[in-house]
Amino acid sequence: MNKHIDRGFEQLYNGEYEEADREFRKADCRGGRSLVAFKGRSFEKAMNQACKCIKREENHFSRERSVALKVIKLSLEKVEPDGMNRPEVVLPEARDLVGNVSWGEVNANIMEFVEDRPPFSDLLEDEPAGRDLRDEKIGKAFELIKSGRLDRGFGLFADLSDGYRDDPFLSACWAVSPDCVVDAPSELGLEEFRSEVKRILRLSEEAPDAIRASVLGLCLFNIYIEWGDREDVLKEGERLLERSLECFERAGELGGEGDFLRSYRGLCYSLVGELGEAISLFEGVSEESGWYSLARGVAERSREELEEVLAVERTYDLLGRALEARVEGRARDELEYLEEIDPECFGEYIRGWRPEGSTRPGYGSIAERVAELKIDLDVEPDIETLKLAVESNPENGKITGYLVERGTKKLDDGDFEGATKYFEAVPEDHDDFQFLKSYGEALKGSGKYGMAAEVFGELGSEDPTLFSPSS
Repeated sequence: MNKHIDRGFEQLYNGEYEEADREFRKADCRGGRSLVAFKGRSFEKAMNQACKCIKREENHFSRERSVALKVIKLSLEKVEPDGMNRPEVVLPEARDLVGNVSWGEVNANIMEFVEDRPPFSDLLEDEPAGRDLRDEKIGKAFELIKSGRLDRGFGLFADLSDGYRDDPFLSACWAVSPDCVVDAPSELGLEEFRSEVKRILRLSEEAPDAIRASVLGLCLFNIYIEWGDREDVLKEGERLLERSLECFERAGELGGEGDFLRSYRGLCYSLVGELGEAISLFEGVSEESGWYSLARGVAERSREELEEVLAVERTYDLLGRALEARVEGRARDELEYLEEIDPECFGEYIRGWRPEGSTRPGYGSIAERVAELKIDLDVEPDIETLKLAVESNPENGKITGYLVERGTKKLDDGDFEGATKYFEAVPEDHDDFQFLKSYGEALKGSGKYGMAAEVFGELGSEDPTLFSPSS
């Protein structure tokens, strides 16, 4: 073919209609120009160019005459005579040319033409064979995606979307490609993008078969992932995810199956917080599947998240039981419940927590309460719990008094290091004279002379023997 015709088709595929028309005009190819006008919905111009193509018996590309006849036939069905410039000239001529045509032969030629050029599939939109071909290509495109050959599947859907601009389902399939979704607000314009999203949501309510339900679910999922949390762009964020999951569930009800469906149902469930259901679906994905890596990765993250959720739920359950025991004065039961909580929660300050609907007081620091209970029950708290308790509430006199008492006992027993551990946990602003003296002695006995000097300095001591290793 002429290089201008090659360029014309390439630009026509890309939706660059003015550039395509310019190239076809350079090649004096009226069949090509009729296609440009038809794709651009300029039906009067499409018929005018197609009529000239047939009269001149042009043959710039294979099956050009059949293409021109089909353009005339479809344009006659779509054109609004009241909006035409010269209906009295164009319409009679167009009708005359298609009046005695063998459409079986023409459609066979168009089938071959469309096989090579999917974007022109709408030339067969009025024929059962064309609808069968369309559905066959939809099935093929979806099969490519299901098998993990995403780029090819996305590309075929893009061709079909361009080729069937009047088909509500296929014209929505631009959104099967995440890359197209990323650019959609800027390329379509924000208002048009929002309108498209609403249209896809409406379409998804009536998906007639498993393939269309799955594809629309994928479109909505992609839009949700990219724009669902951007309220300045879309208001339907959560609805997108809900409807996407509904589409995938609907696809299953309509006979859809396989690892693609399991994976995307699992992704939706993981995003709505149904982690157990998500993990179950991911575990059903075959190791040989192209979706296995995705499923395994998300399943692992879902397990980790589920463990965290269950830990939180267990923590609040134990807190509820502990609070009930506290109100009823069952100190040992309260302590038992609190000690079952993950130690990582001990340092968390849970102010004002209470069971739903309860007016009873909440807990402060779990560690602080554990320390208090053990002191009351004469059960020695470990030093780390005491430290966390002091960090949570340095003004708790009971715990400070216990630390001083235990440190003094260790000091009296000659356990300088043990005494130092308790004294170090005492709040820094506790400046009791006897405590500081005992603390200094414990530090000195532990060989920490510099720190001992600082403590004794706070007491205003000028006796140098206090800092001497041999004194």
